[in-house]
Amino acid sequence: MKRYQLTIGGVELNPTVPPQAVRRTGGGRSVMEAVSINGTVMHTRGHRTARRIQITSPGPEWVLLSDQVAALQALTAGAAFTVTFGEGYETAGTFTGCLFDGDAVFEPKRQSAYANYNFTIYIPQEA
Repeated sequence: MKRYQLTIGGVELNPTVPPQAVRRTGGGRSVMEAVSINGTVMHTRGHRTARRIQITSPGPEWVLLSDQVAALQALTAGAAFTVTFGEGYETAGTFTGCLFDGDAVFEPKRQSAYANYNFTIYIPQEA
């Protein structure tokens, strides 16, 4: 796998998306404590929470190709897909069952073969 590989639903985004364009929220643990009658914490456990990954063009020169945009727009219909982040990103790995969260925005450039991007991917809760 390439260091900055980003594949969404089988669509490899190449030219690559820079790491500063990818921001993660969530993914921590929700904490539940078992407390005794006198208030002593007996044990703590938590489940991983869901994550959202926002991917935004860091500037007007960072674009996707029109065929990549068309393939990503086809995924916005609601079917789950797989996302793979290379090791150069904060959230590295392959995630299944992902969905677009909200509207994916692709703003065409003057040259119709390119578009800026702004979208959020929902990554389901992990065990």
